[in-house]
Amino acid sequence: MPIFELDFTGDNLKWNRLAPVSSPDGVAGGFAGISNDSLIFAGGAGFKGSRENYQNGKNYAHEGLKKSYSTDIHLWHNGKWDKSGELSQGRAYGVSLPWNNSLLIIGGESAGGKAVTDSVLISVKDNKVTVQN
Repeated sequence: MPIFELDFTGDNLKWNRLAPVSSPDGVAGGFAGISNDSLIFAGGAGFKGSRENYQNGKNYAHEGLKKSYSTDIHLWHNGKWDKSGELSQGRAYGVSLPWNNSLLIIGGESAGGKAVTDSVLISVKDNKVTVQN
């Protein structure tokens, strides 16, 4: 899945393609935002083994596979994504918004399709991730 950033320089707009988050089987429903000029990508869901299924001609690549939920927190550094922390539980499909120079994650879905009703605040300072549950 391609990731793009939009560069606002003067009166010009430019789309820049970034490297994908490291996930061999793809990721959906992740959370993204900024804290102290650090780009964050956290959580998300996917089906382990789906890429192999697709490469073997199975068009419904996720069929028969169990959905997994990521706890990973990635930061964009020097042209690549670095795993820099973890959420207390895997989650996807919630809301993410900026809050006090941090990324606020609200709700979502966790293992087994269970609704997540809490919120998490992710902050970055000096390339160190802090997670407040």
